[in-house]
Amino acid sequence: MDSEADFDAQQAVQPAETHEDAGRGRMGLAIWAASAATHAAALALMAAIYVVVADETEIDLPPAKTVIVPQAQKTPPPEKPETAFDDQPMLLPEVSDTTEQQSPLEVAKLDTPAGELDAPETPVPMEKGRDEAVSDVEMGQNAFFTAIGADGGAAGKRGGMYAGRGTRGGHGPGKAPRFTDKATGKALRWFKRHQSPDGSWDAEGYFRNCTADGPKCEPGKDQAGDTDAAMTGYAILCFLGDGNDHQTGPYRTVVRNGLQWLLDRQKPDGLIGQRNYEHAIATMALAQAYGMSPDPWLRAPTQKAIDVILQRQIRDGSAKAPYDRLGWDYVSGGARNDASVTGWNVMALKAAMVAGLEVGEGLSGCKTWLDRAWKASNTGKPWCAKPESLDPYKGISRFGYVWNNATDEVQISDWDAAGARPASTASHDLAPVGLMCAAFMGHRAGDPMLETLGNYVSQFHLPKAWPCNTYYLYYNTLGMYQLGGERWDAWAKQALPLLADAQRSDEGCMNGSWDWQGTQFHGSDTGRVLSTAYACLSMQVYWLYDRQQKEKAGKRL
Repeated sequence: MDSEADFDAQQAVQPAETHEDAGRGRMGLAIWAASAATHAAALALMAAIYVVVADETEIDLPPAKTVIVPQAQKTPPPEKPETAFDDQPMLLPEVSDTTEQQSPLEVAKLDTPAGELDAPETPVPMEKGRDEAVSDVEMGQNAFFTAIGADGGAAGKRGGMYAGRGTRGGHGPGKAPRFTDKATGKALRWFKRHQSPDGSWDAEGYFRNCTADGPKCEPGKDQAGDTDAAMTGYAILCFLGDGNDHQTGPYRTVVRNGLQWLLDRQKPDGLIGQRNYEHAIATMALAQAYGMSPDPWLRAPTQKAIDVILQRQIRDGSAKAPYDRLGWDYVSGGARNDASVTGWNVMALKAAMVAGLEVGEGLSGCKTWLDRAWKASNTGKPWCAKPESLDPYKGISRFGYVWNNATDEVQISDWDAAGARPASTASHDLAPVGLMCAAFMGHRAGDPMLETLGNYVSQFHLPKAWPCNTYYLYYNTLGMYQLGGERWDAWAKQALPLLADAQRSDEGCMNGSWDWQGTQFHGSDTGRVLSTAYACLSMQVYWLYDRQQKEKAGKRL
């Protein structure tokens, strides 16, 4: 800036101002005067503020350092692949900050603190199932039950893909008694204590995994086929039925380890185990888990397992494809349609369909099997002359253990000499499977098959005391719940408290389980893992399944 002497020297050499210049000068002086007055007022106001603020206690703050962070160079996002999703490599869950990919079982060993149920949830890439899977137009205009363990939306209490069930442990749409929630919770804790380190449930040596004080559970027994594959599938289904998949819920690591064991057990062709029986149970567990959390990790192996089911479905040589499919036997080939084996394969396909997996014409064949096997079981019999003439509200019908589609012969328990009742309801009496399949494959109130099978079960299969046939109890509870009305009320009033009272409540290894001795079905000596699974799944029926037939004002529609 110039000094005052320099300013005076500059003024001396300026030319004399004119009259007009003088006028401008006077006007400028006026403006400057006004400006000076304004600034003086502002200074006075600031001084007044300072006086007020100066009275406050002053706090000396240390000088702050200013850190300048260089801006990171932005990189453009990767281009989205143009190929379809199914053509992409299968993605593994992102469960670690390390670059090395790890299996869910390896991750579970790292992320589960000692003494806790499970580790924090880790989200993984998700897929979307088929929205149209909540109905099956091939089986009639009515949307038949959308999955075993599903109704179009998460499991039980947690919401998600399998919504629409009764409130767990409360009195929601399903009106579940509160003791059912308590009982299933104890059962899940028992299953967790007895899971093997590799993720499986050992039918024979499960008790070795329990660290609880007191007497140990008794050993189980291996049966034909891969018993551990079936037991692991059963146990996983119990956790899934309570809302615990491999990503959510307090038992997600338990479920994840069990699923990993099944996948490790899967053969290159997709088979899990040795026979169509345990394979169907394991596949149902995989399909339901995938439906609850559509994780790419499960998609390909589950579809592969479903493909095995479709390949092994019995074909009718007298019919043309795709209308030649029927049921299943323990092994492939032949004309022997085993109702017990077929029931599990039906449920596996149902769960897969809702999850968005391809089931082809498999379920259409199941409907054909059900219709033909039921008619063969009830034509020219002491309890029924013609199935088409049955009274839906008073008549009874039965369902055979084995139906041969080549000869139309049926293996079914005899009728007693007096013509009043079956000679035995402990074996070769598969009405429970027929009832469940009828309910889940589109048969509705008033339908002769559904109603008369329900009448038979109500009359001859209602358990009176423990021990009872827990295999029948499981299937019958599913079917009777679908029937609803007075028959379900009578069933639930008798069977469910009986189950709750029979659950072991003593401290130690057995707490939360059900005894198997005397449970009266072929294979019951498999042991405590199996009996506990059937009992737990039966208790979960309220929140696990949505009713096909809605009720209003206490009456069945």
